[in-house]
Amino acid sequence: MKNIQDLACQLSLTIEEASQLSNIGIHAIRGLVATNEIPHFKNGNKTMINRELLEDYLKKISLERRQIGG
Repeated sequence: MKNIQDLACQLSLTIEEASQLSNIGIHAIRGLVATNEIPHFKNGNKTMINRELLEDYLKKISLERRQIGG
């Protein structure tokens, strides 16, 4: 498990890393990927999430006062 400072410097995150950085459950992150709410791409068999786009998404839903998965 990487520390938060290391994750904050990465350009792309795995689902597990995105979960750790955002403090959102892995299942919720997978759901956001499955519904294309979070832009993502494949690198071989790994699903990768752009860290800046994830941060933008979280800011957006925070301003909208939405709940993830609800």
